Amino acid sequence: MKVFVTGANGLVGANLVRKLLQKGYAVKAMVRSSSEALKGLDVKVVKGDILDERFLESNIKGVDAVFHAAAKISIGNTSYEELYETNVTGTQNVYYSAKINGVDRFVFFSSIHAYSVSGVDFCDENCPLALESGFNYEKTKAIAQKWLLDRKDKGPDIIILNPTALIGPYDFKPSLTGEFIINVLKRRLPAIVKGGYNWVDVRDVVDAAVKALQNGKKGESYILSGEWVSLSEIIDKIENITNEKYKIITVPLWLAKAGIPFLKVWSVLNKTTPLYTPESLKILNTGRKSISHEKASKDLGFMPAPFDKTLSDTIRWFKENNTV
Repeated sequence: MKVFVTGANGLVGANLVRKLLQKGYAVKAMVRSSSEALKGLDVKVVKGDILDERFLESNIKGVDAVFHAAAKISIGNTSYEELYETNVTGTQNVYYSAKINGVDRFVFFSSIHAYSVSGVDFCDENCPLALESGFNYEKTKAIAQKWLLDRKDKGPDIIILNPTALIGPYDFKPSLTGEFIINVLKRRLPAIVKGGYNWVDVRDVVDAAVKALQNGKKGESYILSGEWVSLSEIIDKIENITNEKYKIITVPLWLAKAGIPFLKVWSVLNKTTPLYTPESLKILNTGRKSISHEKASKDLGFMPAPFDKTLSDTIRWFKENNTV
């Protein structure tokens, strides 16, 4: 079976390509620029842009399924227009190219942020989409998801995956989560705030994605959640794993908000991505601890690994690859 993967050099893409190869699929991996994450793998790498319709139509020809993982993730000030272009228009381009080429299945990596969780204590696939969110990333992912769910044409079967905060090895770029861990290990993180995320192992997410080719139900969305862990707990766990102490203070939310301009300057000086922005602080403060993956467990056999094991494996990978 031949498959096409967009965003193949990202955290999801790098793990997905490895899982697909392990399962015996022939993979054509699309990257925009760097292909470091795919070095040494038996894949056909093509460089292009999901906004280039001709490129997509030509390169998706002859494949049986498409995994669309390319996206622009932002917890900062990226403009709505820029995010819309990649997350919505880009998704539409990939879908239409798959349709034109008679592709059977289209697996789309959305995000838990496509759902509106404000004011609710529990979230599953029945939660409303964040179509009116004030944060551009959430809104564009929700719009793309709704657009796909609304497809009534005779195109490929669409399956949508909504992972929570991703963490895991093969994080070459690295991801925002990877940067957080690296900053802790390198003692470049001045402070953390109260709150946390629901974290999920990227390897479990891509395993569910591959299973979705056979078992995913057409037109359905699947939340892939793991375990809610606070930032302060993560620091404690990193200390236990590395047997080192990291002097990182925890500050209240109001102080973190007041310090955002200074953190931006600090990030520029240290050549890192600002981890604390109005958007990330809002997510940390309002993120729901109870996010159900029951549907994915039933249909896709999704079983998230314990967070401690995932964190340990991730730190080991960073150390083995001389990232820290």
